[in-house]
Amino acid sequence: MTTSTARPTHRAGAALAGAALLAALLAGCSASSGDSASSADVPAAAAGGGNSAGDAASAEDGGDKSSTLEASGEQRQVVQTGDLDLRVKDARKATDAVVTRVEAVGGRVDDRSEQATTEDSAGSASLVVRIPANQVTPVIDSLDTIGTVDRIDLKATDVTGAAQDLDARIHALEVSVDRMDALLAKATTSKDIIEAESALTERQSSLEQLQAERNRLADQVSLSTLTLNIYGPDVA
Repeated sequence: MTTSTARPTHRAGAALAGAALLAALLAGCSASSGDSASSADVPAAAAGGGNSAGDAASAEDGGDKSSTLEASGEQRQVVQTGDLDLRVKDARKATDAVVTRVEAVGGRVDDRSEQATTEDSAGSASLVVRIPANQVTPVIDSLDTIGTVDRIDLKATDVTGAAQDLDARIHALEVSVDRMDALLAKATTSKDIIEAESALTERQSSLEQLQAERNRLADQVSLSTLTLNIYGPDVA
């Protein structure tokens, strides 16, 4: 009984002594940390990458923005694509008419190929056009005045979540880049400057990639993509 009670008492005393020693060490460290804060911040942030406190705060900011976007009830973002077959009397003239109609509503032709009429086959053409999203239905409806739509396949893909995610990640990286700029301005040694510049360059590169991806997505939402296969009359 005496032995069993003496051991915890001895351990408790050792623990208290250790705690007192640790407190003394921490007090000594805190007194000297202020002098080296400006130079220590740069390598810590540069070497830490995504694990630094600044990046953690940036990620939290991005998450908050994503939640805000989801709760805002903003308009859904949809990518429309389509593929259709158009039977016409004269493939060349019909192709020109389709191009004129697309350009009239603010669209453009991304790809055009044509096959001339021969003794064995009717003329044909293929168009890949980009049309403002709100003009897709009017343009398709107007094709009846050019020829006969034999087949049509339209698809709509909701990319609202992807757009929100990209916006949040871009926001987080923008905050991180600003913080790295501030750390670089405080750098006092060559080592700190090199590490901060390296980290800043990496973040700027990632930011530019995300911005390019977001711009491509926005373009796909604003301009729908239609592939038109235009065929002349069957050759007897």
